[in-house]
Amino acid sequence: MEKKILLFDIDSVIFDTEKFRSWRNNKVQEIAQIDSNRARIIFKEVKPICFKECGGYEPRYYAELVAQALDREAILPALVDVLEGAAYEDFHYQEVEKAIRALADSENFIIGIQSEGDPKTQKDKLGNLIAYFDPAYMFFYQTDKINALKNDILQHLGLLKNNVIVVDDRPQVILPLQKAGIRAILVRQGKYATEASPDELTLNSLQNNLFANILQTVFS
Repeated sequence: MEKKILLFDIDSVIFDTEKFRSWRNNKVQEIAQIDSNRARIIFKEVKPICFKECGGYEPRYYAELVAQALDREAILPALVDVLEGAAYEDFHYQEVEKAIRALADSENFIIGIQSEGDPKTQKDKLGNLIAYFDPAYMFFYQTDKINALKNDILQHLGLLKNNVIVVDDRPQVILPLQKAGIRAILVRQGKYATEASPDELTLNSLQNNLFANILQTVFS
């Protein structure tokens, strides 16, 4: 029996991005001693620059952009120290580690990653869970994730396409994959949780039993 290949997104699937963003913003406000209104303006200004240059959040560059936007270079060391020292594992969804361990222990699956953002930061977000993921099936994208992921599955994985399932939180990622004949599950977590689902295969979280049942249905 061929192993099934599970490709997990990181943000809002494994990692609680909204919780982390709230923590990060509070830390920046605390260090910079600015109110929430001023902070919102700064965050709105630096986010697109960080994404353009790094493909997503990258702690040191983000700290540099914040210090520059505030014209307060003196706070840069403190910002870098806090943001680079973030305990990413504290932001994992509680159900995730149990589900990932169960999938890895079953020996029926190859577990991989498909994620958008700065590769190093995205790997750091996995923390000790990274040991469960096969490096040969870890795909990181800084632009145009949807088309790049689809091409990687169809071209890199080739004839294994029927053994692949993508787990993501964004309907706009799931639907093009399904149209290309790639199996995908939508996880309803994070800021896209209330968007319409393109398919009946959805999860509210990665609770082990529910996830196992859906996998059994998908691959039966």
